[in-house]
Amino acid sequence: FITGFFMGSIFPGSIGWGTVEFPSLSVLVSGFLMAANQTGTGIITNTLGHFLNQTALILQFLTGCMILIFILLMILRKNSKIEEAF
Repeated sequence: FITGFFMGSIFPGSIGWGTVEFPSLSVLVSGFLMAANQTGTGIITNTLGHFLNQTALILQFLTGCMILIFILLMILRKNSKIEEAF
């Protein structure tokens, strides 16, 4: 639940924020973010499939990673050109 909350709260806004901050590279930025999301989804799906006995530990690790990413994006948001980035 916590991982989904933090991922859901930053993903749509991060694409919009990236394209506003880097307008000349908007296609590259949004494409890179979508590719990163798909790659991460594929990697974690395979990881969870191979280590079924350690699902709780993996999900705790993912939750910690998402909290760190959320904090980093909130720090980057301070100097953003748009108010409603996230």
